[in-house]
Amino acid sequence: MSASQKRRILDEVKVPALTVCHGNKFKKEAVEKMSLPGVSLLDWLDDDTPAFSLLHWDEYNLDEFFAAANYKWEDMVTKCTIGNVNCSDLGTIRAAHTPLLGACATLRTNTTVGRNMLSGQLNLVLSETGSFADNEYDGWGLFVHEHSVQLDDFALFAGVVTYIKLHANSSITVKLTTNAFSRLPEGNTCSEQPIHVAQSCLERCVFSKAGIDRPSCHVPWISASAKQPPCTTYQQFKSASGLDELSSFNESLMAVITASCGCRLPCRWEEYVSSTPHSVNIDKARAPGGAPRRRPAGRVVTELALWLHTTVMKAEEGVAYPLNQFLSDVGGSLGLMIGGSLLTIVELVDCLVCACCGACSRR
Repeated sequence: MSASQKRRILDEVKVPALTVCHGNKFKKEAVEKMSLPGVSLLDWLDDDTPAFSLLHWDEYNLDEFFAAANYKWEDMVTKCTIGNVNCSDLGTIRAAHTPLLGACATLRTNTTVGRNMLSGQLNLVLSETGSFADNEYDGWGLFVHEHSVQLDDFALFAGVVTYIKLHANSSITVKLTTNAFSRLPEGNTCSEQPIHVAQSCLERCVFSKAGIDRPSCHVPWISASAKQPPCTTYQQFKSASGLDELSSFNESLMAVITASCGCRLPCRWEEYVSSTPHSVNIDKARAPGGAPRRRPAGRVVTELALWLHTTVMKAEEGVAYPLNQFLSDVGGSLGLMIGGSLLTIVELVDCLVCACCGACSRR
């Protein structure tokens, strides 16, 4: 096997899928209203505290909490344009749930963009109104990935998404480069199917090992629970989500599960490499005309300009010594050793055939 790398400058590149997640996972006002007395947003943000144990289960079920506390695309994104066209006019927006990130929203479009020298081809403005302490707000997260990838915890640990941190009250510029990879599907090391097939395989395998292949109530990030009734107690939620079994899920466990479950990753995939974000405080940034920005009081605002390079790096795996090349080399070597050519071989075959025919006729 051998690998070759080539750089190609394209006229246009496809805009990848973009998933936006809020750093707080859930809305502050919903958390404070639907939690046990005395519980604050900081308690939910504490990694050492099982978050859903803080919900006031006697008053609310899990579906009611998610409906009130989840961040939707319109709750986070004030403006999104691709080439001066609204993103919502160019594609679709779907919710994505993950226990590590909370409720996120994914934008997928079939749009392509060309090279741009003056500004980013994609521009995002994220904002939110509310009263937050300094340690209660962590901005947003942007995940860039292929269109076939469904954002979940498996995608995070498998390395098929690119993470860009969007700090609050910042003006951020990021350049994005596309790397396209291709492997040979030999020895069952990879699959011709898209990545979401492998993700579904991993989900079924992991949940089956944890004994939750048939959840008893609805957990948003488990597709098999879609038609189940809401979880009404914390113990019911723990049983349905495998919280105890999956609490230590990490990269090492992901590698073990990938090998033991036999879920093959695709032979062809695209990777997005981001430059180090250039970030300035939005209050110090300047408007296009040179005038200082004025951020509204009590409002958190972040701006992102995403530049997409039209230079694509393609890495392809191929056979180092193909069969046709081998046969050609063998033929050339034989011709050199016996001092003959292809015509000589044909003449020898013709002589053998004539001799055989003559022998048969004499009999």
